[in-house]
Amino acid sequence: MLNTANEVVQVFAGDPHEVLAAAVPLVQEVCETAAPHPMDVVIASPGGYPKDINLYQAQKALAHACELVRPGGSVVLAAECREGAGDDLYEAWMAAAKSPQEVITRFEREGFRMGAHKAFLFARSLRKARTYLVSRGVAPDQARKLHLIPALTIEDALAEALGETARLPRIGIMPRASSTIPRILAPARI
Repeated sequence: MLNTANEVVQVFAGDPHEVLAAAVPLVQEVCETAAPHPMDVVIASPGGYPKDINLYQAQKALAHACELVRPGGSVVLAAECREGAGDDLYEAWMAAAKSPQEVITRFEREGFRMGAHKAFLFARSLRKARTYLVSRGVAPDQARKLHLIPALTIEDALAEALGETARLPRIGIMPRASSTIPRILAPARI
């Protein structure tokens, strides 16, 4: 297990059940952070290279951000993605679908395949929150094919996301979202 400085905190080995019993409390201590309530908007970064080398890798940050955002809220995913989507099958599945739900339905029908599983995981997050992508490596047209809302800057994405909020918004920031596990303390307010 690594900390935020990429230093080894502890190594676990042995029986899987014993390893989980020993490791989970440490992972919670190092990676989990409490939030008082779900957020209207979450600004998330995977945590830099190599966690944002492509969308395939950046998906982990989106999944964690979606644990913090309220249903129907917005996520601003800031990821360089110098290698673009990162997987041809993931990209093909997303581009072929008319909606995230269509990706989920197809995956449930066809079953697990590497690459397709990443499309399923993206679609699951996209069903929960509008997702803006700020990236130098993914062109706006490509982002739209992947069911993401392209934005040139975090400020642009935030302005668009907040334009849909009638009350004082709750905004969360996750600079290392790929290795941060949010835990919500109170239920969502509508």
